Amino acid sequence: MQFNDERVSAMLRGRREVRSVPLPGFGASDEPIMVGVRILTEQEIDEARAEAGQYVDALAKRYRLDARDMLSIDSENLDREVQRQLVFRAFVDVDKQANGEHRPFFVAPQAVRQLDSVMQQTLFNVYLDHQNYVNPTRGMDEQEVAELVDALGKGQDLPALLGLYDAPTLRTLVRIMVSQLVTSQTGK
Repeated sequence: MQFNDERVSAMLRGRREVRSVPLPGFGASDEPIMVGVRILTEQEIDEARAEAGQYVDALAKRYRLDARDMLSIDSENLDREVQRQLVFRAFVDVDKQANGEHRPFFVAPQAVRQLDSVMQQTLFNVYLDHQNYVNPTRGMDEQEVAELVDALGKGQDLPALLGLYDAPTLRTLVRIMVSQLVTSQTGK
């Protein structure tokens, strides 16, 4: 089987389906405001990072600073802008689509920058939750998660156990375990 095989293409298309979620913090009434969230391609993530770098560079120039000086003043500036760019690209209008293409929820990255910091971080977390939703490792059953948690709790050769996983996988496992814990506590 190759990457361009129809079965692989169908699987990837399925993972990239837009999922409708309530917009956090809005729609306190019985009918929440719904927004679409989709997983981004590696190319879209690369573009988001490049745009973030350009934004930080332009911001530095506006204040007559070198980008490195700008980042020494605020070392998280680039990371926050990458998150904003990802939110801008990942969220779509669930009500409007043409030819399978969804219209962006935000009209421009500037709209995401206008959000308060809590809302922006919340939307980024919704995107991360969506990554977990489509993540193939999400298939860990309760027993596998319990075994991992038990091993972590006992501290049995933690460096060796954790060394089996790369950093993104460890972050994903933590998010999955927290999500499952929250789900089990709320009964949803």
